Amino acid sequence: MKVNVHGSSHSLLGVKNQDSCLEISDGTRRLKLVCDGCTNIDPKNPETYLKTHNEVGSGLFCSKYSLIEDPFNHEKFVENANNIMKKMLDFIDFSKEKYLKNEKMIEFISYNYSFTIFACFETEEHFYVYHLGDGVIIVQNLIGNISYIERKFGKYPPYLVNNFIFDETKEFTKITFSKKDVKNVGVASDGIMAITKNMLENKDKKLFDSLLSNDDSLSYINQGNAITNFINSNNGIFSDDTTIVF
Repeated sequence: MKVNVHGSSHSLLGVKNQDSCLEISDGTRRLKLVCDGCTNIDPKNPETYLKTHNEVGSGLFCSKYSLIEDPFNHEKFVENANNIMKKMLDFIDFSKEKYLKNEKMIEFISYNYSFTIFACFETEEHFYVYHLGDGVIIVQNLIGNISYIERKFGKYPPYLVNNFIFDETKEFTKITFSKKDVKNVGVASDGIMAITKNMLENKDKKLFDSLLSNDDSLSYINQGNAITNFINSNNGIFSDDTTIVF
């Protein structure tokens, strides 16, 4: 099940939905991928958000990942992710030397290729989550209860593209869940942090959890629609783009 909702704050500013996602399966294995594009706003020049189009990079990354030879092989995820980013940079003829001297290239990368990555690989026995940057891991235990693992890195979260620009390397964090302990694991953009920060009333939080755990046994489409409607009806709280693949 995947949900991708344009945040009310972005919509009001005229900024596009910068989240992208992917959900694919080969019958026994499943990949859930969420990429959250950064909205760059310079406090000294607030209108810079109008230049932000990181939906370009997040969408391209998800699309290209779906086309690799074996997208379900979690052991090659980091290698594949780096290869895709390198190809995305090759497309704009990137080099460190050019980057440092070319303000237009600096601006293009900042406004188009800056996005966080959360990936969940499901196999017959495990869920493997890899993440770089802000986001949320959603965990459903064996009796159906939902919990949230928030990953937050402050004002300057790590982006994969930065590993190709700066000498300092930020590594993906890997977390393994056994199906002996959990029923389901998914990933979400940080727009869902309204849940983790307890911004909803308790009854609404319970309703949201029940929709995720699908207590009413809704169809794939109806479950996604119900969650989308819930987020839209609480758009004052879910003001950021919100993407869930669960």
